[in-house]
Amino acid sequence: MQIPTNFKRAFTTDMIHSAVTRVGRQVTEWAIDAEQRTGEQVLAVCVLRGGAPFFVDLLRSVECSIEPAYCRTWAYSSDVNNQMVSGKVRVSVEEVVAGNRAIVIVDDICDTGATLGKLQRVFLDLGAAEVKSAVLIHRMVEKCAFRPDWSAFEYSGDEWFVGYGMEDRNRYSNLPEVYTILNS
Repeated sequence: MQIPTNFKRAFTTDMIHSAVTRVGRQVTEWAIDAEQRTGEQVLAVCVLRGGAPFFVDLLRSVECSIEPAYCRTWAYSSDVNNQMVSGKVRVSVEEVVAGNRAIVIVDDICDTGATLGKLQRVFLDLGAAEVKSAVLIHRMVEKCAFRPDWSAFEYSGDEWFVGYGMEDRNRYSNLPEVYTILNS
């Protein structure tokens, strides 16, 4: 695939694989302990759409059984990068059984933390025993409302990311590496 000239590689496939493996080990330790405490298998919830590639790779790296589930959130406009949709996060959670279970939410990026914070509240309200979160990229912003428990990468810039599930106006999410967009 032709990479646009205004895309700058931020994380290579090797870097991503290594970081996901590290996070997988951390999640494994927690999941084993959580299952012993609750008596229930951990539920891993993928935030669609952007979190899907990270979710799949992370689940493959976790060394104990965890059940996959999915939810959908809307926070950004698909027409303009970095533009919130009405300033609120919308959530759609279908057929997720949260009662007395430990849950790990898996997403592509944590910017302000609004999405992860909202999902954590939703799952706790549904009766989850504990809710943790894992993201590919934790953007280190001053006014972060929520800090993920695990992140593959930390990043302090404000550039827009694309690839490995993240998109540029509904394009290029299938790139195997992560890029920043220059002059988007």
